[in-house]
This record gives sequence, structure tokens and C-alpha cells, in this order.
Amino acid sequence: SLYASLYYENKILKIDPASGKVLGEIALERPCGLAGDARGNLYAVSGKQVLSLGAEGTCVPVCRGGLSAPMALACDKAGNLYVSDWADQMCVKVFSPEGKLLRTVGKPGGRALRGAYDPEGMFLPVALAFDGKDRLWAAEFDFHPKRYSVWAADGKLEREYCGPTWYGA
Repeated sequence: SLYASLYYENKILKIDPASGKVLGEIALERPCGLAGDARGNLYAVSGKQVLSLGAEGTCVPVCRGGLSAPMALACDKAGNLYVSDWADQMCVKVFSPEGKLLRTVGKPGGRALRGAYDPEGMFLPVALAFDGKDRLWAAEFDFHPKRYSVWAADGKLEREYCGPTWYGA
């Protein structure tokens, strides 16, 4: 199935990808980030927490604390949750499947918009994904410059791509 979060409608839709037919809905206040793990678990951001969504429409909190303004989600092969955190954090926080904070990817507090450039900092990490080498890719919601960063499994910055794709990536 395919899932779509409808932030302003306070729900998540379950959709048949072949027909486009809506198969069901899960009521959830302001859902934004969605991610699934290799075991078939589905997670969503709602408010300042990450919830595990059950097939019956149940929502169980997984990550309740330590988040200022969670936005995007991704899961690695081990089932760990990667949560982009905005507000005063501007980084990605890694939680175990049980919700224990394991580490932070990127510099907490992000990168300064004025002054010296620090590639270890992020600004508005809006989308997260893993590649075939188990590296985390983070896309930032900023266009001055547009930035994608690539992070190793240990949280170290491997590479960054800055600028529009026709010359920068």
C-alpha cells in the first residue's frame, strides 16, 4: 500500500498504488513525516512526537521527548528512526525502534545564516532518504544555496552538493 499524509486535513490515507483507490484513513493531528521500516512498520510525525501506526488505525508513541519541531522521517536497515528536527535544533536525531535517542547527525543548532560556513550544520532538513550504501541523504528547504548532504552510518559528513542540479549536483 501507499500512504499519504494530509497535514491540513489531519489524516493519513492508505491508497492502492495500482488503482489509486483510497483503502482507508487514519485520523492523526497534523501528520507530516512518514516512513516505513523493513519489517513493515509505519511511522508518522505528529506534533512533537513520532508515532507507530498500526493496521487497525492505532497510534502508539515511539519518540516522545527530545524533539523541538520534528519534520521528516526515514528508517535505516536496522529499524532506527531518523527524524529531522527544526526550531532550535536544525539537525537529524537518530532513535532506536524503542524510541531511545542514539545520536545526532549534523551539528545541533544547525548552520549559521550569517558568518562562517560550517558544512557540519544543516538548515531546515526537510527530506531524508537512504541510498544503497546505507548513507543518509538530507535535503534542505533553502535555496540560497540549495543543499543536499550525505552522511555515513556513523553520522560523519561524507559529501555535500550545493546549488541547482544543472551545475551543482
